[in-house]
Amino acid sequence: MILIDDMLAAAFQYRDTELWKELTDSDVFAFRLSDGETGYCCVMGNAGEHLALGFYRGRKGFTTYLKTISLGNEHLSGIEMFEMTTTFDCINCDFMQASDMDVKTKKIVRNYADAHKLKIRRSKGWPDFTRHQPGKMQYGITRMEDARDIVEALHAAIAVAAKVTSSDFARLGFDINGHYPTAKGGKSVPYLIPNADGTYDWHTTQLPAFLPDECVAPKFANDILAGEMKKLPVSGILQMKYFHMPMPVDAGGG
Repeated sequence: MILIDDMLAAAFQYRDTELWKELTDSDVFAFRLSDGETGYCCVMGNAGEHLALGFYRGRKGFTTYLKTISLGNEHLSGIEMFEMTTTFDCINCDFMQASDMDVKTKKIVRNYADAHKLKIRRSKGWPDFTRHQPGKMQYGITRMEDARDIVEALHAAIAVAAKVTSSDFARLGFDINGHYPTAKGGKSVPYLIPNADGTYDWHTTQLPAFLPDECVAPKFANDILAGEMKKLPVSGILQMKYFHMPMPVDAGGG
């Protein structure tokens, strides 16, 4: 698992902004990543329960956000909800209680805080990073590209926090009515373009539409079963039903 100083520095600085007091989870903003891709961010914590920054990379990642806001609006069965959550593709920077932290992660965070003379806020002041990938269990960050992306997302969020307290909300590109984005896309949101000196140019961009999942059809390659089926009487109807139920595997699984 990767948990480097840049991640913790950005996380502690973001936690200090308390941006969730200004934005809700409907106030999405976008920014340009260093590799040219567009990143999307959702600030969670306005209700005081779950303090986090959600990062979604590109259209595929942003579809994850659209799925999360639909979870409470649709009548999904347990199987359907499980299937949806196993398709998420995003990174969360969550802020936890000390008692909820993994022991090894907690030690790394504590050592960093002590070395930089930082006070860990109460409550929910311990940063924890979670990588969601389709078909895999939630885990920490294991790729340097993901570590880079979430650091850039946190920096963009810190820049947003500095602006929203001193600038007109609507002129920055936010929706003053607080409407959630929809699956059809097209909603205008703030778009931050980073400069070499660490500042950002502010523009707006339109959110992408929902990207349907691609479910690859299985190949029937069971010769023994095929032979048994050929022995069945030619009259009558043979029926089957196929369920798409992806099962998560750990980060190292295939």
